[in-house]
Amino acid sequence: MEENRYSIKEIKVTAMVYASRHTIVDHVRATGKLPDVIPMLGFPVAMKVLIGRRGTDPDLTEDEKMVYDAILRERRLPGGGVILLEGRGRKPDPTDTEKINVPEKENKIDRKDKKHAK
Repeated sequence: MEENRYSIKEIKVTAMVYASRHTIVDHVRATGKLPDVIPMLGFPVAMKVLIGRRGTDPDLTEDEKMVYDAILRERRLPGGGVILLEGRGRKPDPTDTEKINVPEKENKIDRKDKKHAK
């Protein structure tokens, strides 16, 4: 099984983006777990806006931290993960020492979203 590696910065930004959708925050708050599938509708725009405002190493809000903790606990990204191009293919960032592996099958992007993006 193939695994995708995400840096802690990438997981933090992914949590920030996931938490921009109140239904995800409500689900994690109620169950302690991420939803099984998270449609990525609107996430690219949210990611661009949030990174523009807060950068790629944000201090997380309480809700974002809750989502971040759920991602680390479950080791899966049902809405896909943010991949930061900084540092990819270059010398690793020494301040971002931890990485998590997410099995490819746990990256459950709802492919039905593609038809809506056209």
